[in-house]
Amino acid sequence: MSKSQLVGVADDLTDLIRQTVMLAGGTAERVYVPLTPLEELEVLRVQVTPRQEKVIREARSMWFHDFIIDIGVQQRARTVEESDTLTALVDAIVTLLEETPQVATAQAGLVTLKTIGPDPNDLNEKSTFTMVITATFRGGKKV
Repeated sequence: MSKSQLVGVADDLTDLIRQTVMLAGGTAERVYVPLTPLEELEVLRVQVTPRQEKVIREARSMWFHDFIIDIGVQQRARTVEESDTLTALVDAIVTLLEETPQVATAQAGLVTLKTIGPDPNDLNEKSTFTMVITATFRGGKKV
């Protein structure tokens, strides 16, 4: 059985960012449930989660598929400098996504990017840096 286009887009994005994350000393993986125990956050973890596929009718015979993917960047950050380094990694991933015209699996192009975080409470209480990039890719289909 083949995988869905949504999962294929998430796999394409994981492959795209893997080298950048590895150069920063971390791992990138596709997951369905982005939960990581605190003790595992000493090492940088980037988790790519296929969140949603929206199908939008544009015209009588044209449909758009929006593939919404979350990319979470997590690691323990005890200093401002460590948080700055992780924020720079998020910026590098965003730039990489902006420079990628489309993902192969669904012939879908990037239409929106949004970043959320880091949460000041998590940084203060748990020394945990978490930022999420939400990327939406759109592909068309004629019927």
